[in-house]
Amino acid sequence: MSGLRRIILFLSALEALASSPDCHAIASPGFSTGVSPFNQERMNRVFKFIDEQIDQPVRLADAARVASLSSGAFSRFFHQHTGRTFPEFLNQLRIGRACRLLAESELSVTEIALACGFANLSNFNRQFARLKQTTPREYRRQLANAT
Repeated sequence: MSGLRRIILFLSALEALASSPDCHAIASPGFSTGVSPFNQERMNRVFKFIDEQIDQPVRLADAARVASLSSGAFSRFFHQHTGRTFPEFLNQLRIGRACRLLAESELSVTEIALACGFANLSNFNRQFARLKQTTPREYRRQLANAT
């Protein structure tokens, strides 16, 4: 089948499955489908805050305030929803942005470090090497050689 007829048959199959008396739940009654809408909105506010502040120092206490939580509660909440600590998450975002800038711009490594919110070059180089297993200069050189 193709075109509209294919879609009609697909929808007919879905209707047959949905109205079948043999249907039964495959998840236990206590299964939770994930993040509540309130917590999702809270996370969205935090992500927006991080995105707007990524090139500046971002303190956990400020992010906690955006989420309307204490610092300790925010740390647990954030780790529960992202699987990472707040500093880990922030560094991964910043290094990702640095990789993009290394690939797409002619900015110096120092300029990129500052543009990504790192206060000093040595911390940037250390975090970059930890996450990418190479230096920023070597990363840029590898990209240039690949093209």
